[in-house]
Amino acid sequence: MRSIALFSVLLILALSVACDEGSVVDPPPAVKGMLSGQVWHRIHPEQVLEGVEVSWGDGSDISDEEGRYELPGLEAGADSLRLRLDGFHGESEWVEIDGDSLNKGFTLMPLDTIPPAPASSFTATTSEGAHILLSWEAPEDETRTGFILWKSPGDPHYQVLPNNRREFLDIQVAPLRDYNYQLQARDAYGNLSVALELDAEVDTYPTFSEMRVLPGAGFTQIPLGWTENM
Repeated sequence: MRSIALFSVLLILALSVACDEGSVVDPPPAVKGMLSGQVWHRIHPEQVLEGVEVSWGDGSDISDEEGRYELPGLEAGADSLRLRLDGFHGESEWVEIDGDSLNKGFTLMPLDTIPPAPASSFTATTSEGAHILLSWEAPEDETRTGFILWKSPGDPHYQVLPNNRREFLDIQVAPLRDYNYQLQARDAYGNLSVALELDAEVDTYPTFSEMRVLPGAGFTQIPLGWTENM
């Protein structure tokens, strides 16, 4: 009888283990989401900030030349979204990820808010009905790192120029059309000087007596050449 009882106990235990093994269910896959957005200068919000380190949980990214960052594949949860850039005050915001994609925009305040000295003698000349040549002078300023040239109408709307530039040849112009230009000095923290402004136009059409298609035409452009009237 004892052997029968012992066998029954062992059988019950074996059946219990088998049932437990059969009832194991794989955990559901972790819910994941994405954080993305853009970072701007707080004082000059028309300027995006490149090189900002953005992190949340185990994910991180560096903002590109358009100020954009992207953190894909983040597991659901809550943590601080942190932004850091040398020369700027850091930012932090508590963000919860629940599987959806979130878009979060930020502005950063520079530690130094003093603008550099503006340029001077901002002038424009045109010739041959094909371009506008802009030129300027600039005083010595150790804080200046370059210039921003704004154009309206224009595509692109502005150009970022190095500190050693003193002229800009604009060939994206049309004859007999007015253009407005504004020039500002820029420092390492994105501070902008007072703008110098002028209006200019291409006052004549290009002159040529013969036009021809040159070799090397591509999908997006057709190179042209012409002979000028003498």
